[in-house]
Amino acid sequence: ITILGRNGFSLPLDGRFSTDHSVLSPASSYTLGSTSVPAILLLSSNPAIPPADVTGQLSGGRLGELVQLRDVTLPSYTTSLDALSAKIANKFTASGLQLFTDGGGTGTLSAYPGLSGQFQVNPAIFANPSLVRDGTSPSSFPINPANGPSGFSDLIGRVLTSTFAGSAGSSSLTADAQAFVTQQSTAAGQATEDLGGAKSYQSTLVSRFSDGSSVNVDHEMATMIQLQNSYQANARMVQTVQALFTALLDATR
Repeated sequence: ITILGRNGFSLPLDGRFSTDHSVLSPASSYTLGSTSVPAILLLSSNPAIPPADVTGQLSGGRLGELVQLRDVTLPSYTTSLDALSAKIANKFTASGLQLFTDGGGTGTLSAYPGLSGQFQVNPAIFANPSLVRDGTSPSSFPINPANGPSGFSDLIGRVLTSTFAGSAGSSSLTADAQAFVTQQSTAAGQATEDLGGAKSYQSTLVSRFSDGSSVNVDHEMATMIQLQNSYQANARMVQTVQALFTALLDATR
């Protein structure tokens, strides 16, 4: 059994889909033979038949929406989260406390694809929690000595008063977090709206198919009543002709 789709696309039920793992970003795009976004392959049960690239043909229905999620929607979410993660880490680092890393060493983090999946608390702080009070190296700010200054409010003050605030050409972390949530809320609302439209269209198609393929009881009843009335009228006409014919025979006797 084979399912036939648009443009001659055929999907044998004994086949199966396959794709490779990849980290995507909004700059990634699918093209035939491209490596930035792995193709979705249809594997035949016959090993002699090579896999067929069917990514471009999965443009509608549930499979098409899953491809859209993989190649467009989810990468945009991940990129926004990567940028937010980098900004949080770099804001703390700029205040003299490297609280977060990506596990690859110290220094400023770049918002590369997949950063949010590597984001973690600095292992050095796990080993020595007093660094949260004293600061970490390297830092452009003075780091508290081992015995500590007269007060430990300097680093905490920098974190609380300047780390999360916006600056020239840079938004605050609060604004970035709100923008990230708004992005997902907007996409979820649009998906809900699209789903409602799709269900309405599906209902219309089902209704039209039902009208064209099944019996319309109301229409058939109306036709039957019309035929019954026509039959009764014809019966009366036959009765009248028969009466006239009988009268004519009686008059000629």
